[in-house]
Amino acid sequence: VLDQSFAQALLPLYAAPSPAISQARQQRAMRQREQATALPAWRIRIVSPAQASFSDFASSSPDLPGHGRAVIDNDYLAEQHQARLAQGWPQGRGPSSGQTTLQANTLVLHLTWLHEPLLPGIKQLLRQVAPPDTRYGSQAMARAGYLPMQRQVALVMQSHPIAWDMPAHGRITRIAHPTTPEGGHPGQGSPPAASCNGLWCLESFKSGTPPGDSAGPGNTENSMVPGNTEAPDVKPDEKPGTEPDSGPVAADNDDAYGAEPGDESADPLDDCPGCCD
Repeated sequence: VLDQSFAQALLPLYAAPSPAISQARQQRAMRQREQATALPAWRIRIVSPAQASFSDFASSSPDLPGHGRAVIDNDYLAEQHQARLAQGWPQGRGPSSGQTTLQANTLVLHLTWLHEPLLPGIKQLLRQVAPPDTRYGSQAMARAGYLPMQRQVALVMQSHPIAWDMPAHGRITRIAHPTTPEGGHPGQGSPPAASCNGLWCLESFKSGTPPGDSAGPGNTENSMVPGNTEAPDVKPDEKPGTEPDSGPVAADNDDAYGAEPGDESADPLDDCPGCCD
């Protein structure tokens, strides 16, 4: 039900002249992102009630519609809480989940939606800045450049929570414990490295060579770009530090007249070189 409701809510993003065409567009887009990421098109995690919640609060009453599965009693929550306090549970919290009766009857959903960037180059950039862990959103960033957007909602349930089996497609999952983090922590595991070529390659800038720099012999246009090791062409009858037909220019030794180091005959401060010996 959760999966179908969310898919229905997404249809306006794939508007078409008819609902059938909208659904076809949506299904095609979801298949493309699943192929690009090797992951489900989206991920909704049931944070509560978790598996540990059912371990603590599952009811044995035959009157509850469990359908052969664990079920939590949603009736008389305050009275249930008092009964568990009387049993000696600290603050009425279950030994496995650490939740109270009210928390175990509160549905908490955590959504991760993969936004596909439209601006060229952003996908390549996101691949490079993806966190090096095994979380769903991190893997989608590293593999295909999708931006994970997250939203969490909590509401007290109005029916008895049932431990339904999770669907095989992986878009809906139930966590083991309410405090279990998704996937791995930063630094655990590494997603597949993405190849990096072109304008949006951060490694090129780190190495000092901007992408697309074509400076080389005969090309002086980019000779002052950091990372360019090619020297500009110098004709045989020219000295470095001078320009043809434009007079002397400042050289690297800050000598505005282009004199060679140690050449006293060209000292600009001496009005009479050699005549005062």
